[in-house]
Amino acid sequence: MNANQFELIDLAHRLLAWYDRQKRDLPWRRSKDPYRIWLAEIMLQQTQVSAVIPYFDRFLQTWPQLSDLARARDDQVMKAWEGLGYYSRARNLLAAARLIETHFSGVVPKEEKELLSLPGIGEYTAAAIAAIAFGRPVVAVDGNLVRVFARLTAKDWDPSNLSQRRQVRRLAESLLPADRPGDYNEALMDLGATICLPRRPNCSACPLAELCLAFHQGQVERYPAKPRRRPRPVENKIVLVLIWQKKVHVSRRPARGLLAGLYQFDWLSSSALHEGQTTESMLAQMYPGAKISFLGEKTHHFTHKQWQLDGYAVQVEAKPELKTGLWVDRQTLATLPFPTALAGYREQVLLL
Repeated sequence: MNANQFELIDLAHRLLAWYDRQKRDLPWRRSKDPYRIWLAEIMLQQTQVSAVIPYFDRFLQTWPQLSDLARARDDQVMKAWEGLGYYSRARNLLAAARLIETHFSGVVPKEEKELLSLPGIGEYTAAAIAAIAFGRPVVAVDGNLVRVFARLTAKDWDPSNLSQRRQVRRLAESLLPADRPGDYNEALMDLGATICLPRRPNCSACPLAELCLAFHQGQVERYPAKPRRRPRPVENKIVLVLIWQKKVHVSRRPARGLLAGLYQFDWLSSSALHEGQTTESMLAQMYPGAKISFLGEKTHHFTHKQWQLDGYAVQVEAKPELKTGLWVDRQTLATLPFPTALAGYREQVLLL
């Protein structure tokens, strides 16, 4: 144990005393039910707490027990998840619920190794569930926690480096109080989310400021190491909403890949435009006599790319011959699970 680790021995006592006074009142903290804790941890992946709370509450109103979720239809779950993004989380959640029903007698497993065998559960989530729901002496390490310990120790730990995250985990677990592992994890989560922020951390309110090397060096914002970010490629797309006799044409995306299993409108290839031709003039040629409405521009950011969208509604007189997809009325359209990128266009079409 080096000198700084020796100084950190008092960390858990200070942290938990602060947590007992200042902990956030969050709906998934009102119970040690592993189903609720697991659901919250999945929803919170790459999503802010304020956005998760209403989804969490509605989800539990619909499926209050894990067995209820295991019996749910895929479309129902995807619709309930609509707008929360990162839809693979919902698909994995449902798959894991069914697996728990069949392989674990409907009981969420207690051990990390078993939790890691479930779809959608990685090292962080497995440790969080094990510690918070079952009191296991483990620590869930994400980017927030790496930032906290990088500043405490003034080390250039990189949150994206798996090996360094595991170093942080070993240090955090060496300081873990045996009697309150769940609270210790949640206290660290609260500290990273409310005090030890990426920019403008509130060091004056931090219960660990006296132990923090970066604070004493006046270099808090230097840590953790900041990896270079590559610019996200931009894909320009034209969204085509075909409407015939008050019905709208939709199709379902493949079961694998980006936005898998969600519904969508048709796409128009921008490469089909002749030089100098506008989208409106091309649509007028493709659908003579149709009423064409521009639905506006929208930008949607994914983790690794960006969509720049132009949307058009085309109300046709004659039913187009289309090999795939289906025609749905507006009532059905409103119930289908759509990606956030296209949900705004759907809302506009529902008002036409």
